[in-house]
Amino acid sequence: MPKIGVLDSGVGGLTTVSAIMKQIEDVDVVYYADNGAGSYGNLSDAEIQATAYKGLKKLFASGAVLAVLACNTATVTSVEALRKRFRREIVGTEPAVRLAAGKSVTLVTAATAHTLRYKKLAQAACTETAVLPELAAVIEKGKEHFDEALDMVVSALENKSFDSVVLGCTHYVFLKERLKEAFPRAYIVDGNEGVAKRVERLLRNESGGEAAIGGDIKMIFSGENRKKTYSELLEDLRNSR
Repeated sequence: MPKIGVLDSGVGGLTTVSAIMKQIEDVDVVYYADNGAGSYGNLSDAEIQATAYKGLKKLFASGAVLAVLACNTATVTSVEALRKRFRREIVGTEPAVRLAAGKSVTLVTAATAHTLRYKKLAQAACTETAVLPELAAVIEKGKEHFDEALDMVVSALENKSFDSVVLGCTHYVFLKERLKEAFPRAYIVDGNEGVAKRVERLLRNESGGEAAIGGDIKMIFSGENRKKTYSELLEDLRNSR
């Protein structure tokens, strides 16, 4: 059974894991939650690359055949440099601005917003950017804080005109269903399905075909061990789809 590694600064990457497990029922996942580093969205590019490197090193050492940077900020700041350092398959996750319909607003972290890679994406897609520096940290606290997080997004969008909202951080995907209710006429977009399909294609090439249904997840934490909370959040995600 193939094994993949998934890295994020915290709970956000669980939304990516859920999408991958929906797309590929037979995959084993090693999940590295770099919660000891804090929210990547408030770190410098150099700090993000250094801490992501440590996490990826652990994932590849665990036997992962490929790794997923399930973090938009880590991808736009560091993925190319990390690919050169490891010379291994690393799938990135970046704001899915191309999937937006009509006039769009993209929600991102401060660290994502300042990068040239993101600026080029945003310019090409003609999307407006809304920076929410503290949103990921609030979501990281757990589902009892999701309503507070939703209020932050609603406040950021209340004076804007849009047809689509792009969730440019995997943490934000936990609010997707709430945002659909808050903005019923808007198309709420994230890139997890595309990442899952990319991983599936790479694994098919790696294994040469189908594998048996199964799949398991192991979690590694760089900070506090929050396996119970993370497992409950992942279960909620998988049951909602």
